[in-house]
Amino acid sequence: MAVKTLGLVALIAACGRIGFAPTTTGDGAIPMGDGQAPTGDGAAAPDGIASACAAAVDATVGIGSIQSNCDGTDVLDGCGPAGTKERIYRFIAPATAGYQLDALDATDANVLGHSIGILDATCAATTSCSAIIATPFDAGSVHYFMVEADAGGCTSFRVEIIQQ
Repeated sequence: MAVKTLGLVALIAACGRIGFAPTTTGDGAIPMGDGQAPTGDGAAAPDGIASACAAAVDATVGIGSIQSNCDGTDVLDGCGPAGTKERIYRFIAPATAGYQLDALDATDANVLGHSIGILDATCAATTSCSAIIATPFDAGSVHYFMVEADAGGCTSFRVEIIQQ
């Protein structure tokens, strides 16, 4: 009896594996059960932390335009209280040098109320947050950073990147 049961289990486990070769459409896609090729919006970014960096705003040396973290998302808990929306930026260093990243008030050069946190390639906070961060970057290296309101909520700001 045990041999018959073992044989039946092996047969069921192998079902669909012995001699199974899926048919493909002319373009190499494997058809679905209804004869239709798989579909989807392959251009969509994955949810969560990685998509935060995928949707980053490009930043360059100089003073950027006025932004608001209310236009951002709340994917990361980094510089402000949990639940604070952040704005994610991508910066490609034009030269090997030291750079200063500032989050300035939208109407003056004040740095109070905003914090910048440098992110790694996985979009996880890697440095402590500050209104001003000075750090060296290699030419051509890609860096991500976030800006959040220190006290939470919405804030308007300008990002300034100074090459030193």
